[in-house]
Amino acid sequence: VGVGSVGMRSYMLLMEGRGPDDLLVLQAKEATSSVLTPYRGASVYPRHGQRVVIGQRSMQAASDPFLGWAQFDEGDYYIRQLRDHKGPSERIGTADTLSTDAQVLAGTLARAHARSVDPAVLHGYLGKGRTFQDAILQFSFTYADQVEADFEHTTTAAQQSGLPVLRGV
Repeated sequence: VGVGSVGMRSYMLLMEGRGPDDLLVLQAKEATSSVLTPYRGASVYPRHGQRVVIGQRSMQAASDPFLGWAQFDEGDYYIRQLRDHKGPSERIGTADTLSTDAQVLAGTLARAHARSVDPAVLHGYLGKGRTFQDAILQFSFTYADQVEADFEHTTTAAQQSGLPVLRGV
């Protein structure tokens, strides 16, 4: 599971169709209130699973046809087809593949975020000035500095502790 799923219930549902070769595996994942609730208030959707599903559908160009939500005794859940492709790529190992994978992932994430809001609303919110651009630029530089500092701290700690360090993975 991802870090957002730690402590949440997750069920695998094996569905059998007309025979042993006609199988479908679904996942039911618990959905709780959004981390934004303390800042933005309760969701307009009555069920947490419904909020998650509507959010996923708004960001995905082609949604899972089995994506939905349900309420069980323990709480709210969203249902999806279980196809876990989060494992490592078989192409891992070179700087070129890492760079390509990073570009593909960044583009996919950017597309998902771009699909999640009405462009006219976003434009109205951001306005015509450079405030947003400057803030993003400053955040990017600060974040890069923090990543470099974290790397140095981790490298030093590993060297001082004598822990083995695996590089190039």
